[in-house]
Amino acid sequence: MSWIEQFPYIPKESPLGWWLTFVEETYPWVFNNNPTQVLWVGCSVLAQATKLFIDFPRPMPCNFYIALVGSPAAGKGRIIDCVNAVINNVSEIAEIPTGSAEAIEEAIQHFRFGYLIWDEMGELTSSGKGDYLYRVKYLLNKAYYLDRITRARRKDKPTYINANTYFLSVILAGLPQDWKGLEKRWGGGIERRFLVCRLKGRKEPFKMPKPSHNAAEALSNLVSILNAFDGIGVMIPPFELRECGKLLNGVDDKYVSLIEEYTYKIMATLILNSVLENMTEDDIVVSGQSGHTGHIIRDINLLTITDLHLPNMTNMTYDQNKNPERFFKLGQEIVMTLISNLCGFRELADDKLYAILDRIESYINNTGKLVVTRKEFAREILKTAVAREYNYILHALSEAEYIRLVKQGRATYVVLDPNANICYNCKHYNGVCKIMYPTEEERRYLAKSFDPIKEADGCEDFEKLEG
Repeated sequence: MSWIEQFPYIPKESPLGWWLTFVEETYPWVFNNNPTQVLWVGCSVLAQATKLFIDFPRPMPCNFYIALVGSPAAGKGRIIDCVNAVINNVSEIAEIPTGSAEAIEEAIQHFRFGYLIWDEMGELTSSGKGDYLYRVKYLLNKAYYLDRITRARRKDKPTYINANTYFLSVILAGLPQDWKGLEKRWGGGIERRFLVCRLKGRKEPFKMPKPSHNAAEALSNLVSILNAFDGIGVMIPPFELRECGKLLNGVDDKYVSLIEEYTYKIMATLILNSVLENMTEDDIVVSGQSGHTGHIIRDINLLTITDLHLPNMTNMTYDQNKNPERFFKLGQEIVMTLISNLCGFRELADDKLYAILDRIESYINNTGKLVVTRKEFAREILKTAVAREYNYILHALSEAEYIRLVKQGRATYVVLDPNANICYNCKHYNGVCKIMYPTEEERRYLAKSFDPIKEADGCEDFEKLEG
């Protein structure tokens, strides 16, 4: 399924549309296995390039802290490669070198706007490195809200970085055990600043995508529009998502603020993206001086989106006043996706969940089976016969969309890969194939018994079941 089908609310000719095209055409297996995670990283790139804020009483910076977590060859490096392909060609996004807290502070003071990309997260958990990397935690805590950073030194010149004079986004990448170790080592809430993107799947050996003109064109268009924001920051007008608070009932309190903040950040980038549909760098024309200029980011013309004088402002896709129902529905979708991705596997102890997911992957590789009965799942994968335990695990994995539960007659089947092209994942399948037997009468009297896994292999009519 292409990104256009996955995310119909994102215009094709827009910054996020170009980002999704670039990643999908360059590393199709990464996108196909992790479409939402790829979108979130794209939101981060757009927010960083435009130095995006939301105009609340204390303006909220829309910088993203992202943790890419997955097994070896899951695509962490490929996503970082796509980010680097963008930022290496955007003049006002620097790559902040990794190192001690002092070294990172000096780089922030020098570059001001950029990404800190730590592609070996395990380095931050290694006790052998001493305390000099541990102090990175405190720096990132301050930088998340663009707070003032100060440090005195005995010999060198002290560091003094004023609040809101820089804009930092962060990407960490590592194995599940690296993230678990980082949570234990850092604690104190910094780990809850990070939007965890757990990557699934892996590349098939010797299956390389062909060079893509579409990918090159999409990257060129994206870089071009992002460079138009050199010296410009954007302030999104405040918007209301109060109704989404009801969706957080039952969510652990320690995750509520993270879900709330990233819902606002993702929504803000989607609003800006819709305004930039079909825009080129020549269309970014500043039509006036914003009242925020100089008060939030030094030497940056921080403008509201109305100051940018964009023709799309009159047809803004996500105008809360014009279409409140559509606006809330998108906000609701973002909240539910965040809950599923962030809490669904965290509430099941992380180390236990990662072990179960690894067992599922090994089971598929060893047996080739994508669907098992509930009892087989408990016996062969969970290695338990305690119903209370495996029922809870099945529910948690299903809620987080790592598996799909399907009832057929009295039996419950577990689909181990919800993205596989099999009948159990097809919207035309409901006990029998509705394409093969389109009427109720045919299904009642003519439907033959068949293996819903083998029958769908290579089926031209396959359409992925949503949710």
